Amino acid sequence: MNGYGQQPPWQPRPLSPQERMQMLDQAIFGLASRGGRLLTRTEWNAVVVMGKPVNHVLHLILTLLSLCCCGIWAPVWLLITAFGGEHREILSVDQYGQVSQQRGPMETWRKVLIGVAFLVLWFIGAIMAAIERSHQSTSTGSRAPRQLTGPAVANVAHIQAQPPREFSQFPM
Repeated sequence: MNGYGQQPPWQPRPLSPQERMQMLDQAIFGLASRGGRLLTRTEWNAVVVMGKPVNHVLHLILTLLSLCCCGIWAPVWLLITAFGGEHREILSVDQYGQVSQQRGPMETWRKVLIGVAFLVLWFIGAIMAAIERSHQSTSTGSRAPRQLTGPAVANVAHIQAQPPREFSQFPM
């Protein structure tokens, strides 16, 4: 305040409660126009849900049906869950009418859980690949060894057919 009872023009003036509520309403309508749904609202805060829920039953069925293809749908399901689905936006308005928007706190935990799920899937895949390799090696180990032929085999046979030389026979 200056000496005349007025606030300097470079400082924002606090808004009335009605003006603050109007600013919050505008922000809510902006998110609603992009497909958001209002979940809760107080005087100065609101929670808006964006996106559509993931149909986990459908993705479970698709994952089970794709087990013959090593469960190829499971990573797709995890990606849809991580980057799609619903998320919460928290709106709040301060005394000067500035509306702030933040993602809900559960968004970080969801991404951590998805990362853990990818790690578990990778581990299961590595175990399945090791089991498959061990089955292949045991199934090929029961066959009779195959006969080697060709010029390389003839050279090896020629070297093996020569009698060993004594040390004194080598030229110096």
